[in-house]
Amino acid sequence: MAFGFRTKKKNSADVIFINGNIYTGGDDAPFVGAVAVKDEKILAVGDCEDIEELSSSDTVVHDLEGKYVYPGFIDAHSVFLRELFKDRYLELDPVWDLETVLDEVRDKAEDGDDTVFAWGFNYHILDDYDTGEDRRALLDEISTEQTIVLLASDGFTLWLNTAAMDIIEQVKEDEEADQVTVNQALHILLDYDEEDIAGDMSALSLELAEKGFTSIFDSYSLPFFNSVFQHAYFTALGDSDPLRQRFMGSLTINRKIMPQLVSTLLLGDQTKCVELGDMITYDTLKVEIGQDEKLSYFSEEDLAEVLAPSVERGFNVNIDALDEESVIKSYRVLDAFRDKGAKGSTFVIASDFNLPDEVRAELTSYETIIETWATPLVPSTVISHCDTAEEALAQLTTEAAAITGKNGCLGAVEPGCYADFAVFDENLLEKGLGAFRNPSAAMTVIGGEIVYDRENEELAEMYDVMLGQRV
Repeated sequence: MAFGFRTKKKNSADVIFINGNIYTGGDDAPFVGAVAVKDEKILAVGDCEDIEELSSSDTVVHDLEGKYVYPGFIDAHSVFLRELFKDRYLELDPVWDLETVLDEVRDKAEDGDDTVFAWGFNYHILDDYDTGEDRRALLDEISTEQTIVLLASDGFTLWLNTAAMDIIEQVKEDEEADQVTVNQALHILLDYDEEDIAGDMSALSLELAEKGFTSIFDSYSLPFFNSVFQHAYFTALGDSDPLRQRFMGSLTINRKIMPQLVSTLLLGDQTKCVELGDMITYDTLKVEIGQDEKLSYFSEEDLAEVLAPSVERGFNVNIDALDEESVIKSYRVLDAFRDKGAKGSTFVIASDFNLPDEVRAELTSYETIIETWATPLVPSTVISHCDTAEEALAQLTTEAAAITGKNGCLGAVEPGCYADFAVFDENLLEKGLGAFRNPSAAMTVIGGEIVYDRENEELAEMYDVMLGQRV
């Protein structure tokens, strides 16, 4: 039988997938034979005969030929934009001291590029240099001819040499502007190829589609990277979509920032992408906190103050707590927001530390706060955090949907959810945990549309090779 919305012809399916082993996770029928899709969402799941009753002359039917279909995988710990830009811009480590940062920038300047851009330094390394002139002098010792532009790990502190500052002052004079924001300054000073970035974006997205990922949550992104990503995406969109996944963006902060500025930036990112529906969304404030006062430090009061406007607007909050004290602090702040009636936000604490039992007992909303592992600096596989294939599948589907605030929309093959599927030749649950180390999907489906088909990709690649061999 089919489970879902039934059979008026006006409710006929847009797309039907038949002859598959479609994972629903149900106790009685964990696998069914077919699924029907309408308006990008699952209309019904069940036996092939029943689902085919939902077809019409306009319905597209795909024969799965016995393949195994799971909810589309969700990477809830992705560092997508960090990966996109890592070979494009020099990344500095926020634990480096001033001399190490200057040495790295000096080495980069020796490449001879007109503009040297690096990001990620800890703005506290400039604490002993009170004036902009003193700070510029440090970079002028590296070069007065090249433009040197450094962005701090907080995303809001810019360090320029005199050549770069002169450009900004000239723009302000030409445009009769009193000030230039950090993002505006970066777009003025940096020359980047949007089409080239879109090409890298497409290649990275294809790698994820080949593994069955239909959604990614970008868990580390600064305002400038969000801006460049959006510009490149919309530039490419006229010709083709560079992404084969739903993209869930975030804004990362690691120090006390004007609270209204934070929520305004998130709202701006959200508004820019609203016409894309659920393909690109910005719903999450990502906060990194630790006890080191010169590295991601927030007091409990500061954390509550920074989060308040974003929570009031219904944004999700995802906190990377770097130590046990920060875990405790995060729980107390989020618990207080729940007590005050904040119901529309998903609260997540990502950490490698456990909350002490005595602190847990004090919380009134402990069960409404989701726990997960800390955001990795480099991509890691889910199996390092799971003991069984069933756990890995849950972490990539239902658990990931909860972390990203998308449960009920993503992470399950059931009526009402988006028709996002990861399709494999074999049953991953029978193959064991190792099957999730580097999964190889046969197809990846978003909203009922096949966005990756291994067979077609291989044929296209072979065709390109054959063309290249022609004389």
